[in-house]
Amino acid sequence: MKKLLLLISFVFYTICLNAQSVTFSYDSTVFIPNGPACPPGEYSTNLVVNYFPSNAVVSSASDIMSICINIEHSSPADLGIKLICPNGQNVVLDPNMHSGSNVLGIPNDTDGVSACDPLSNPQGMGWNYCWSEIYPSNNLTLNQLGLSTGVGTVMVGNKRTIDSTNRIVHTNYILPENPFSLLVGCPINGSWNMRIMDDFGANNGYVFHWSIEFPFTIPPTPAISLIGDTLFSDAPLGNQWYNLATGAIAGATASKYHPLQTGDYFTRVSLNGQTSDSSNVIHYIFTGIETINANRFHVKVTPNPFTASTNIKYYLSEPSQVSLIIMDITGKEIQKTVSEKQAKGEQSITFTANSYPSGLFFYKLTINDSITVGKLLLNN
Repeated sequence: MKKLLLLISFVFYTICLNAQSVTFSYDSTVFIPNGPACPPGEYSTNLVVNYFPSNAVVSSASDIMSICINIEHSSPADLGIKLICPNGQNVVLDPNMHSGSNVLGIPNDTDGVSACDPLSNPQGMGWNYCWSEIYPSNNLTLNQLGLSTGVGTVMVGNKRTIDSTNRIVHTNYILPENPFSLLVGCPINGSWNMRIMDDFGANNGYVFHWSIEFPFTIPPTPAISLIGDTLFSDAPLGNQWYNLATGAIAGATASKYHPLQTGDYFTRVSLNGQTSDSSNVIHYIFTGIETINANRFHVKVTPNPFTASTNIKYYLSEPSQVSLIIMDITGKEIQKTVSEKQAKGEQSITFTANSYPSGLFFYKLTINDSITVGKLLLNN
């Protein structure tokens, strides 16, 4: 009967997020058989990444923050470890060098008996070993650590265990045999393959889980301002403009937006699959169509621009309920000058602005159910 080479418990794909990175993990226990006796003598599992925008690629070596394996093996010198990205590009983490006597984790040192059968080779204890070009390392490759006499204090028989990587305080990272720049151009989404080849006799081990860590950055919260009739975001890319009452505005994704109706507006920024908090909200008053009402009521503002005060005149064709308020550039009401029923004929209201700074203001004139909005420019 053909013997099973892989012992797989439960397969879990997990995602771990923090403020700086996102980590994808293949979480399952898999046997690494003794290569020559158990062809093909290979550990091969796939980790699916599907979190990023569809066009996201590895643009620099720093886009791979770390690659980690929780493993035990009685002879890492027998192993060749390679990571293959979704389009086939790959990086060698450790080559098959067949030299060195140090071990990984706490292996079960009865390896070599029925080397193809995981049931005859109980698991040892896996330790974390991580490769990175970002986090602090001891500037040694795994092959060099396998040869070194000063790599750890834990002994397994007469063999020394290579110190594990501390993923909490970020110490003892390993240098990859090949630079991560070889992965530039790889699509981030897709199936990443971890391949471990044992091509030398008398040893085996286990992988308990492995992971890839990518940068994770939430875009800064944008700030918006109103200049003239246009809203501007300080974020040059990734904007999505919203009307507070109606939601996302289709096609409004530039760094500036000219509203087509009165309302409250804000933006959010999305980059690399991450979305910022909402910006500040600005109340915008649309005047492009409402000037018809201004003509209908014969609204005149003189002088405009003005210094200390200005006169707002309008004509009522019949007795009407009238409200006249003054607003600052954000749409906040700063003064209510009229709120009453007025007689037919010309009306005149003075807006005194001695206590206000220079800038753009608006008047909002409501006559029964009709609204007129206009600009007031104060030059103190």
